[in-house]
Order: sequence, then structure tokens, then C-alpha cells
Amino acid sequence: MEKLRDKIKKVYDGFDKGLVKNIIFTTYGFSPKFFQDSIITYLMGKDKIGTIKDLKDADKWIKDNGVNVFYDKNGAYDLDAAITLDSNAVNIKTGVFHPKLIVIYGMKNGEECVWLFVSSANLTVSGYGVNIEGVYEGEVTEKQVAKELREFLKYLYEEWDIKSPNGEIRKEVEPLLKYLNKRKFDDTQGIELFCNNGGAGSKSLIKKFSGMKGEVRIISPYFSEDIESLIYELAEEKRNITIIPALNGDKFQITKETYKRLKDNGVCFKMIDSTRFPHVKMYKVGSSIVVGSHNFTGNALKDLNCEASIIIKNKRFPEISLIDINNDEMFCDEFNEVSNKDEIRITKNNIYITVEVDWKEKEIKINSEKLSKNRKVYIKIGECKISKEKFNESLPMEFIKNYDNTKVLAETILINKYFEVFEDDIRIYRGIIYERNWEEYRPEIRCNGLDEALEEWFYSNNIDDISNNPSWNLRPIGNDIEDEYINNIQVNGREKSDVFDNYFYIFRSLHSINKAIENNKDNHERELYEIFRTLPNSIYNIRELAKKIKYETNGSKEDERIKKWIIFNELLMSTSLIKEKLNISNVRFLVEIKKMEEELTKNISINEKALNTMRGVKFVRWLKEEFGYK
Repeated sequence: MEKLRDKIKKVYDGFDKGLVKNIIFTTYGFSPKFFQDSIITYLMGKDKIGTIKDLKDADKWIKDNGVNVFYDKNGAYDLDAAITLDSNAVNIKTGVFHPKLIVIYGMKNGEECVWLFVSSANLTVSGYGVNIEGVYEGEVTEKQVAKELREFLKYLYEEWDIKSPNGEIRKEVEPLLKYLNKRKFDDTQGIELFCNNGGAGSKSLIKKFSGMKGEVRIISPYFSEDIESLIYELAEEKRNITIIPALNGDKFQITKETYKRLKDNGVCFKMIDSTRFPHVKMYKVGSSIVVGSHNFTGNALKDLNCEASIIIKNKRFPEISLIDINNDEMFCDEFNEVSNKDEIRITKNNIYITVEVDWKEKEIKINSEKLSKNRKVYIKIGECKISKEKFNESLPMEFIKNYDNTKVLAETILINKYFEVFEDDIRIYRGIIYERNWEEYRPEIRCNGLDEALEEWFYSNNIDDISNNPSWNLRPIGNDIEDEYINNIQVNGREKSDVFDNYFYIFRSLHSINKAIENNKDNHERELYEIFRTLPNSIYNIRELAKKIKYETNGSKEDERIKKWIIFNELLMSTSLIKEKLNISNVRFLVEIKKMEEELTKNISINEKALNTMRGVKFVRWLKEEFGYK
């Protein structure tokens, strides 16, 4: 499955080179830093923006392509982007600015073209890389879509564009609006765009389908009490209705009373079977599908928000793995209006907190609104506690100490990706830690040599002496995994959602180790053996493998290198089994498994010649037979 960023890149590259005139984004949550590092650079074909020349190139690219972002006035965070960007804060007085559109206009194969994306994804790292999101994309060919899109863009530029003088639309977007108004579009009515600037929200959207027949499925993260009356109207049509909410922390955002009343009236409740947060808003009514930003919070159901969705008629509903919800305790005792900003969770007491870790600067920052003195609020990461007096400061990693006063932040975050917020010593919610610069600067990933890699692995797991037969303490991978090969593993987790993080960062660190092995600059086969012996899911006993390697290579001088190589690749192969062991369908995890398999194939190719020249033909044959190499 393609990522949204890849879809945008493919569409952008399909336009005639240098002839894209406008790229317009609308979003609730907006991270300029993420937009710079992960969207602009990617569309430009760069790895990163790291020099003055890169910045100048980026600024020119943004200007040449007419890039513009409209976001909710309360939705921006992580603002330290270096690029010069056209961005406009929208203030919807009755609610929030919530549409997620991307409009690309230019020349494609010598003709004018408008391409439209409609999704549920905020312009943040969660929207593009963490959550489950829904997206429609296609060329604007329908008359209704062109008209609705033109009116919406006209409204945005007249009301909220800071560079449009006196409410007049800037010249750079006039060709786009003119094209949407003048071109003769199709009138087949197979697709309909439904967007507004307040006044036509989720209630109006669902009412459009009140006369239609067929099954109803509603997938949305949040539901207010106001959903009941709307559901009962749909139920009058005598059809099956299924509501599919998402876990917000450890609760579904529906009150127990609402849930019980709806269930008693024949509404079925299910949840998406995934370890990722389902932020998707998707509805099936009969043979029609709706994808976009409309959800079922109080404001949305009162038609107070600005939203955008696409209605696709007579299409098959995508297959989604669902499971029944039977636990009443997972629903809220009372309803709380929620924010749509993915990285912030709102408590009953309206405490807004995010946690950011910058691995480059080795700093942590807890962002919060100002709290009154009489509120006893603190956060915990693992056993590390930070009081509200330290909120909104950039704190060095060494600041955080656990109960026995040892410095533990770096290794704590390696095995905990959540933070918990407490008020009066009661946990009121849990959020995900936002990590910046982790791919380049997290200690177990950035290693240049084997000595450094081993040192960081030992440090992050609090191991002083490898001879003590350590149990490797990874990020939580669940306490319900049973396998004879993981008897030595200390599993301290509660859920399967952390499996991907475990194996992704193991893979990245082992990639660094493998580079050192290939250069044959270090001699740490014993340490490697001890480390990998304690990692989960070994296919065979490493000791027996080492014996086979030594025997088949007949004491060759390169024996040590072969040992290290096979141990490394044995772990890659064993990792491939994790998907089967845990029945994981996480797309991002599967992509990384594919990368591991590609890395394995590459290593086999590099080393096979050396193995053969060392009287290792029999050993190579054994490898192929045992592991099924092609």
C-alpha cells in the first residue's frame, strides 16, 4: 500500500517538468518542521535541507510551484522550520478549520490539469506516518467537484490569504480558478465534493443519505452524544448500522450510556484490528462511500466546523479487518469534546500537553498551557517523573532521573514511546512521545563502528558486564508471546503495538554493525554472540550455528568474519517470522520486513564468493537448504 507522501510525489512527477503552478494544502494540524523535512524535501527529490544553498533552492521551489498552506489558527506546532513558506491561519469562529485537501494545478502532457487529494490526514508526522488514514485522489473531471472546489478555494483566498490585498485574490491563483470555472467538465455525478466554510458539517452530510437503502458503516475516531438522533433517523430505513470508533488512550470516545442505548436498538459496534491509531473518517451508505474530514464531535454534528469530504458513488467498500467490541469498560463515563490535533489529547480538565524529544540536541520539552498553582500535575515516562514546574522548558536528557536517582532518560525513551499525565496522582491520559532527528541521532542507530555500537547497546540496557548473561530489555513486545526461543528475553510490555518499533530500531542499529563487520575493522564476535543470543525469536541456537560455521570453513583466517556475518543475517531471517508469530498486518512493519529481506539478499551476494573460496561450498549448500535461499 502506497503512503500518502508517495502518492503526492507520483502525481507531482506526472506533471510536465517546471509547469506546476499551484500546490495548495488545507489542514487542521500543521507542523512546518515536518512539512519542510518530510514533504518539501521529498517532492524536491532531496534527502534533507542542510545548507544555505539547500534553503535557497527550497525557497525558490516553493515560490515556483505556488505552495500555500491553510491551517486552523490553533493547529500549528513545532514551528522551527527554516524555509520561507506561504501559510495562513484560518479562524472559524463557530468551530475549527478541519478540511484535509491537496490541490495540484499545472500542465500535464501539454494540457491544463487539476489533481485533488481528499483525506483525513493532518499535515503532521502522525497524519503522514503513524495513523491509519483514508484518502481519495484523482483528476478533477466532474462538473460538481470543479464548482465546489472553486468556491471553496475562492473563499479561502478572499478571506484568509494574507497576501491577497483587500480581499482580492492574488494573481498566482487566478489561472487555477479560471480553469475550474471555464473548462467543460463531465456531468456524470459519479463523484461529489462536499466542503463548506461552516454550516454543512457531518449532520448535513449524513442527511444526504437518509433516503438511500443499504448497509451503513461509520468509521470515525470520535462520537459525541448527539450521534444518537442521527443514527435513529438512519435506523428508520430498516438497515444494518455499524459504528467503528477508535481507542483514544484506553477508551472509546463514546459514553457508556450512549453506547448501551445504541446497542440495545440494534446498532453493531466493532473496532479496526490494528496496532495503529485509526484516524480515518470513512462512511459506507448503500453503494456509496464517503472519505474525508467529517467526524462526529459535538461541533461537527452541529455543523459548526469547516470540513471537506468526497462522496464516491457505486463503489465497493474497502476491506478492513474488524473485531467486535464487547467490553463496556472501554467506553467513557462522560463525554469530552476532543481536539482533532493528533499529537494532543484533551482531558476532562482541559490540560493540553505534548512531549518532544530532540535526539540531535539531546533535549526533552513538555509543552503545556499555563497551569494554575493549585493544580498538582506531572508526567511520567516509564519510572521517570517531571513536575509542571519544568514544563515549557528545553531540558537536557540528563535532567530526568528515576526513583533511585540514576540518569536514565535516553534508555527510558528507547523502551517507552508513551508519556502519562497525572493530576492529583491519578492518571488522566497517555500520549505518544514525538521524537525528532531520531533516524540520524538516536544512539543505537547513528553508530559508525562496532565498538561504538556495542557501547551504546550496553548503555541503553544498563549492562556493565556482558559475562553476567544479560536479558535484553527491548521496547515492550507483549506478555502474551510464547515461544521456546525467547526464554531468556525480559519482556516488560503490555501490547503488540510496540513490535514494529523494536524491530525497526534493531534493524537500523544492526545495519550499522554490519557495515563495521564488512570493513572487518573490529573483533567482537563473542560480544556479538552474547547480544544476539538474547534477542527474540532465534531460529536456531547461535552456538550450534557457530560450531557449524567453524567446522565447514575449516579454521579459515576469515572464520571470525563469517561468524559475524551469519549471526547478523540469522537475526534478519528470524525477524521475518515476527509477522507470522503475532499475526501483524501493520503496513509500515511489512515494508521494513521487505527492506530486511532485501538487505539479507544483498549480504548473501556480497559474501557468497568469499565463502566459496574458503572451501565453504558445502556450507553454502547447507545455508541454501536450511534457509531456503534462492
